[in-house]
Amino acid sequence: MTDAQGQLVIDFARKTRNSDPATSKKAEDKITKSGGRRTHCEIILSALRRRNGSTAVELAYDLQGKLSYVQISRRRIDLIENGYVKVEGERNGYGIWFII
Repeated sequence: MTDAQGQLVIDFARKTRNSDPATSKKAEDKITKSGGRRTHCEIILSALRRRNGSTAVELAYDLQGKLSYVQISRRRIDLIENGYVKVEGERNGYGIWFII
């Protein structure tokens, strides 16, 4: 699902909670406005196309420093809510990600 410019169509709804500190909300706004959130999603989907059925830890390892486990995990809900990924089962205590 891409737009006319070839970018992923993703609704980046606010994920921070009311109880989160202002710094968390500021960081979320910054990564969304800069395009980093979309870029992270694109990188993760590209990695999953090469190795579907990976955990976030395995994806981080495969990406060799491009994204950390934490960065990948933070994009999980964006990708699930927008219909790109599902997480089913687990391996070594981590959810297994699949492209839908």
